[in-house]
Amino acid sequence: MRQSPLPTWAELGPRLGLSDDRWQSHDPVVEVPALTAALKRSAIDWTDACALWLGIETDGAVGFLESAGFAELDETGFPRRRVWATEPFVSPALTAFRRYQGKAGDEDGYDYWAPLAWTGLLVRLAGLTPPNTTTLAGFAGGDWFTFPPEP
Repeated sequence: MRQSPLPTWAELGPRLGLSDDRWQSHDPVVEVPALTAALKRSAIDWTDACALWLGIETDGAVGFLESAGFAELDETGFPRRRVWATEPFVSPALTAFRRYQGKAGDEDGYDYWAPLAWTGLLVRLAGLTPPNTTTLAGFAGGDWFTFPPEP
């Protein structure tokens, strides 16, 4: 996710070790405009925020990204002191991965690797934050990618 140029979803997908090819129809490029528009509608004030957190969540029926701005990162890189939050971004791809999970026969594939890789690539493609902002994307209770500010 940090390499340049970025891999495409078609290049990244085979590395996920998924049990079937349903992942192919969920290129994050498709959802970049919708995520960007959703954050713009929120009229975010970046003044006190140094980090954007995009957490992969589900309510059991749909998959979505929770977005929040934080004032600081602690010594481990975890965000602290939330300064704002936006409406959840409901994602067709994250929802589909959730549905595939039980049918794929590999719990880590569509439950873990596909949403994590998909979200990391989406964040890199979307360029959602000002240049001096760290972006964290992944599972709130687990693993996430950290994308430091652009130099």
